[in-house]
Amino acid sequence: MGGSGTVVWRDENSIFIFGHPFFGSGKVSYPFAHVAVSDTLQTPLEAHKIVGCQLATEGTILVDGKFELFGTIDHPANTLPYKVELHMG
Repeated sequence: MGGSGTVVWRDENSIFIFGHPFFGSGKVSYPFAHVAVSDTLQTPLEAHKIVGCQLATEGTILVDGKFELFGTIDHPANTLPYKVELHMG
């Protein structure tokens, strides 16, 4: 599952995004990738971003807070690589 949002503020390798919570979960480790927005689609309810290409910048969202999300760039999430193991018998 993913979400696309706007980077509200960048201070060197720190980023503040969305301006609202994603899940409001507190301390997290979500993978982050920088994508280009090709266009927006306006509907009667709200505007939707049409995401284009993924750029090389990757990082980690560390806080899914009450008012915004906070993360770092160039620091991979500890949830990656995601591995699944199946043991039978």
